[in-house]
Amino acid sequence: QVFFLSAQRSGSVLFRAMGKAKVSKKGQSSADSQTEDTAENRAGELRKKANDKFKDRLFEEALALYVEASDLRPGDAALWLNRSIAGRQLERWADAEQDAERAIELESENVKAHYSRALCLQQLGQTQKALLSCRAGLKAQPDNAALLQLQDTVKREFVELLQASKSKQVDSAAKSVASSKTVQAAGVAQCPVTDMAGKDLKKLKEMAMASMYEWKGPNPCQQERQAWIKIITDEFRKKYVELREEKAKLASRGSALKVDQYAKEQQMGLQLKGGHQPMPRPENVNLPENYKTPLGVISLGDLKKFGSDNADRRYLISVYGNIFDVSDRPDKYGPDGPYTTLVGADITWGLFAGVDSAEYVNRCYDLFKAKDMGKDKLAGVCSWLAWYWSEYDDPVGRLEPYEHEADLPVPPLEEVDGSCSVM
Repeated sequence: QVFFLSAQRSGSVLFRAMGKAKVSKKGQSSADSQTEDTAENRAGELRKKANDKFKDRLFEEALALYVEASDLRPGDAALWLNRSIAGRQLERWADAEQDAERAIELESENVKAHYSRALCLQQLGQTQKALLSCRAGLKAQPDNAALLQLQDTVKREFVELLQASKSKQVDSAAKSVASSKTVQAAGVAQCPVTDMAGKDLKKLKEMAMASMYEWKGPNPCQQERQAWIKIITDEFRKKYVELREEKAKLASRGSALKVDQYAKEQQMGLQLKGGHQPMPRPENVNLPENYKTPLGVISLGDLKKFGSDNADRRYLISVYGNIFDVSDRPDKYGPDGPYTTLVGADITWGLFAGVDSAEYVNRCYDLFKAKDMGKDKLAGVCSWLAWYWSEYDDPVGRLEPYEHEADLPVPPLEEVDGSCSVM
């Protein structure tokens, strides 16, 4: 809405806000004071005429009058806001954005100016800047309905644009990977991503890292985090489907255990006896009655109830906050399996750090904070998330701490080596 202020009210409000007074300054001549009063009065008259033109939807004429008035009274934030609103009606988004920015410079907590600028930036396709402008306005007035609605709209648009652009980049890299020889030996059990050819995997992961961190400011919002994770995870899932199909064709050639595929520093993190080797899926598994029953959001304490020793034989594992039902693999996760210490727990930090011991479970950190500290393996965690997703279908629940990851502590990166742990 346009600020329809009378000349008298406009003058008193603006003078209080700007710390001015309608009296002659010390040393100012009477003629100067009279000239200033004349300009103020003229600006007020122009504003009134502009308001009338705006009511009549004569936006071009209204804008011209607002411009003339602001030339006479350049310190009036309301006039710059009026210019911005009129410019929006004419779809002159760039000029309207600049006018709103000028209003904000004059009144930093002018919520309507923040809204106007954010709306213009949205129309200009500058979604990240639009989000920042929404947040600045909501900082001044957290319950502003118009800004909250606009922020939700811009967030959705931002996520859609991000997914569209990054999916094209990821698809290009994934096609390059698909054209290479991705299966080196039938049935070799190893870190899922190491099934891919070296240089092509590097290309995919480099692309992944580039797409994961394009926000401005100290932290991405929750929707941005989810969008980046989904993009990378989905592409790794596609690759695992391809790998599984290709391995199935070669399964008749037998399998071989190759722990020597890992460098020495990687092998040091692998401590579980009986793990990290080919384990064919068992047949005729006696599944629990509540197998794959959705759980919603649960706590670490609730997750612990689904450890390898629970009487119902329902085994759950959390990977980056996504809870998978692995009850169909009692050979791995049951009481006699090699991974019993990891069942009923969140294993994200172990995957990130490259260590498979029980000391590395149930330690929830904000992994996005690792980027600025020089040790960033988030794409590797997403590759594991994709692997569990492809092996055990959709998650049956979410782990509560990861519902607000940005509030989690900074990860202790001194514990991180260069390995990729096998689970």
